[in-house]
Amino acid sequence: MVFKQTKTEGEKISLVPGSEIVIKSPLVVSSIGSVPGQLPGIPYRGDLIAVDDPETGRIEGFENVFALGNAVTGRGNIRESMIHGRQISRRSAEDFHWQEAEFEELLRTREADSRKQIEKISAALNTRRSVSPADLQRIADRVKQLKKEANYHRNYPEWIARHKPVRLEDVLGK
Repeated sequence: MVFKQTKTEGEKISLVPGSEIVIKSPLVVSSIGSVPGQLPGIPYRGDLIAVDDPETGRIEGFENVFALGNAVTGRGNIRESMIHGRQISRRSAEDFHWQEAEFEELLRTREADSRKQIEKISAALNTRRSVSPADLQRIADRVKQLKKEANYHRNYPEWIARHKPVRLEDVLGK
């Protein structure tokens, strides 16, 4: 997997040239949460990810890459996407017949890789300037101001209920 650093200039986000970090992994689980914008290298049928078999969610052209939920079904209903996700996850888990020794070796490898990554992160953090107490106070003041402007009073479920957009399901009574 290749990660690239980004920078923000005004409202524009762009990639930082030469900032690529390669991390090798036998398994990546990504949760997008909605029908995603199309990802380069992933096949699509219309707006949906193309899969070889809807029962496994395996993405066309990939041996070990799977998709599930509304990125495959196209349904915007959260409940249906969760059900589809559970079905695919259970099926995938059943298909992986790991031997204990293989799993232990994988864990040892991941532990060593994680240790190396932690060392890199630690080294990078040690080169950065700490945020001053004055800057922290300015940030806290700004957050307080934004909460006041948004009429937010420390109760997220209540706030989101007051600001929930109209959904088609609500209009149709489903």
